[in-house]
Amino acid sequence: MAHELVLAADIRVAAADVRFGQDENTHGRFPGGGSTVRFVRDAGWGNAMRYMLTGDHWGADEARRLGVVQEVAPDRERALELAIEIAERVARCGPLGIQTTLASAHLAVDRSEETAYAELGAQFGALFRTQDFLEGRKAEALRRRQRTVVVVAREAAAIRPRDGARADVRHRELLPRRRVPWRRYWSARRDAGVRGHRP
Repeated sequence: MAHELVLAADIRVAAADVRFGQDENTHGRFPGGGSTVRFVRDAGWGNAMRYMLTGDHWGADEARRLGVVQEVAPDRERALELAIEIAERVARCGPLGIQTTLASAHLAVDRSEETAYAELGAQFGALFRTQDFLEGRKAEALRRRQRTVVVVAREAAAIRPRDGARADVRHRELLPRRRVPWRRYWSARRDAGVRGHRP
């Protein structure tokens, strides 16, 4: 089940000593937690069947070769640090752009490429006049990092289609920009003895 939870993530980081396995068939069962869909989709038919049908286990380097993980770190602590670093880089991007990217990619994978292509114009149009989009363009023009914009949850949810319906592309104005108190966050982590503090 742990491997199937990993497959549900958008970006995956593993420690070098990790071992993966889908050995249900060696116990008279089958990988019913999603691997017959996600593992096949991510690693390809032959690669997925090689491990699911034999029950053999594999390591982090093989998982990266298969495309199941994107980064391999030397140990577990560094894997967690690297995962947090990647998450922070994602968090620095425009939230509505991230939401729309995921929605568009899910349309292509879950439904069809044709459906995803058909929605691109509407999705772009929905973002075009939001504060999120305008801040991103301004930051690009001034060659500076984009500032975080707080997004109303219902606005972000409006981008993603539900139950096969067309996405509701109407957008409301975003809340005013708020700065995240990163210095206090990292100081609290250091004071609590959490590893991975960066000054």
